[in-house]
Amino acid sequence: MVFRAPFQNTKTLQAEAGPSYDNNYTYQKQYDVQFATNGTATLTNTGTESFPYSSTPTQTQLDTEFYMVFGADVTIDSVNYKKGEPFRLTSAMITSTSNTAISIDIGTTLSAATDVTLQVKTKQTDVTPTPKQVRASRFVKIDTSTNVAGANGPWNLGVPDVYKIEAIYIDGSAYASSGTDYKSQFVLLSGQTDNAYGHSKLRKKPGATVNTTSKYITVKFSYFHPNYGGSVGTYFAIDSYPVDDTGASGIYTYQIPRYTSPNYGTFKLRDCIDFRPYVEQTATDTTNLGTASENPLESLELATVSGGYEFPIPTESYTTDAEYYLPRMDKVAITEKGKPVVIQGAPDLNPRPPAIPENTMELAEVFMPAYPTISPYLGAENDRKDLAIRLAVRQQKRYTMGDIGNIDKRINRLEYYTSLSLLEQETENLTITDSSGNDRFKNGIFINPFADHNLSNIKDPDFSCAVHTKKKFASPNFERENIDVVYDSVNSTGITRTGNLISLPYTASSFKSNLVSSKVRNCAGELTFFYQGDIELYPMSDNFTYLVDGGETQIPGTGFETIQNNITDSLNNANLINDIELTLGEPVTGEFEEVEGAGTTDTGILGFTSSTIVEEAVTTAELSSTATTVTFDGTKNAPVEQNFGDKIVDIGFAPYIRSQIVTVYANRLKPNTRYYLFFDGDDENANTRPIDLTAFKTAATANPDNFWSDFNDTT
Repeated sequence: MVFRAPFQNTKTLQAEAGPSYDNNYTYQKQYDVQFATNGTATLTNTGTESFPYSSTPTQTQLDTEFYMVFGADVTIDSVNYKKGEPFRLTSAMITSTSNTAISIDIGTTLSAATDVTLQVKTKQTDVTPTPKQVRASRFVKIDTSTNVAGANGPWNLGVPDVYKIEAIYIDGSAYASSGTDYKSQFVLLSGQTDNAYGHSKLRKKPGATVNTTSKYITVKFSYFHPNYGGSVGTYFAIDSYPVDDTGASGIYTYQIPRYTSPNYGTFKLRDCIDFRPYVEQTATDTTNLGTASENPLESLELATVSGGYEFPIPTESYTTDAEYYLPRMDKVAITEKGKPVVIQGAPDLNPRPPAIPENTMELAEVFMPAYPTISPYLGAENDRKDLAIRLAVRQQKRYTMGDIGNIDKRINRLEYYTSLSLLEQETENLTITDSSGNDRFKNGIFINPFADHNLSNIKDPDFSCAVHTKKKFASPNFERENIDVVYDSVNSTGITRTGNLISLPYTASSFKSNLVSSKVRNCAGELTFFYQGDIELYPMSDNFTYLVDGGETQIPGTGFETIQNNITDSLNNANLINDIELTLGEPVTGEFEEVEGAGTTDTGILGFTSSTIVEEAVTTAELSSTATTVTFDGTKNAPVEQNFGDKIVDIGFAPYIRSQIVTVYANRLKPNTRYYLFFDGDDENANTRPIDLTAFKTAATANPDNFWSDFNDTT
């Protein structure tokens, strides 16, 4: 008899225009009528009720939707019908049908007018839900020595739909309305079932320490009482409850009860259409302890309702307008200026967190349940955690520079080994076939990720490549040269230059102006003047490559025997020296010059070129022109100097500019005043000289685009 609505977090069932309702449902209504002696009777409806038949009901409809019994013994067509015995109507007996009336003629005369009870399918339209009244601070007394539930309960309260226990007082000699409140040791049983509102009961919690043997228990509580006279319908919905979230009267939305069915789970009565009837109340409704009922009995009899209960037909539909709330997700963040902000998300059936603006740091993510959104404390106190805000704090870890350095090392190691793994896998999968087309066996794999020069033989004279350490690839060696860019106004078209900014052509226009603004004026303003000059420097910056000689590089393990053999072979093969025999016996310095016909400059093994001086530490020396070969014979393992060219071993930023001329142009300075030049706090007046202002202005006017570079080059 209680049905979940297809929506949640209901606000109202009223129509959008309000405060009326736009709903309809069908139920089996009982009609008590009297058949006249001629065997006729008429069923009528008024107000919001109507018959859902536009023509005479079919026999199937009469058999399933009409139920008729006589209130006394009657005989019809020689058939005796006892009181309460069902009578089957036929289509021929229905003489007229409309939305408001159905006429019946059973086709025979009766000895006397006879009362008849009929149950007929009836439609209700635009019906207001039955309102519930809050009755607070009511009393019931329980004497555990005489109560049918004994000393441990559960004890019947004699009232259905109790929603809150206000206080429980226990005494051994008399009923009390003050003193120690023991309500925390008891549990309220609502008494609700799937088909009715039964009497609520009170039960001790498991493990409760309070003694209830032969005690007088005073129970103070609040309950809902149905006002069936306040509505034509007999169902309950969100609008049945006296909700006032301001707290001035009634209850809060979160206090609308829930019902847990043993068969169908939990029902939030706020989101239900509830046709369950109330049982008869056996306890006196009173706020006076002296007149309160003692040990009220339990009853299963339904409360009397004028016009009867409107139990819906299970196979029919209930339609209504509805308005309900949606949840959302918010975020709490802090701006770069330290101001906390709340970014609200969009309400949705399945809400998603919003994106936070740039330059803000997220502090927490907040889930805002549909209205009413209550605090976590209030949710725990009222067992309504489903309506409480849920906060997920985003802990932002504070990293020290040491932590960041460790993370950087870990990332570098991860990238290194990841790239190695990928290269190894790629190499392993590479197919290298022999002459027969068979894949060669790979005995070893040498992998260079090109992250640095650690795996490169930079001492090899033929080594000439560059490595991009960030993108990790190798390329041919190159030289870098910085070139200052000078604006060419003659050949630059279709652009506009504004200071150092180059853009497409544009037209400046005033967005907003105030022509009548005022400001503070000094009465003696013409007697004072603030000198605030402007200074221009050229060059404004310096781009250059700063090279530092890293010193000699020793090549270990190079014996003199190997060197002399290489020199001998190189010189003879290159035909640089003819008919010379050189025997070394003591230190000597020889100068070798390239002769005609030797071809281009060949650095050979030692790397010397035309007019290169090669020094060898030897013991003896003798030159002879009787041989066509060159022979070296000297001390083994003597040191040899060899030029491998420039190699880049480190890259960094130069903290200082190069020594160069800097032109300083200042204007709007105080006249007839001597000025001194300081550069980064250092006195540079000894290195400063004035320039001719007229020549300066003339040069600036003649060639404004290339003025600075030309001026520095010529002055």
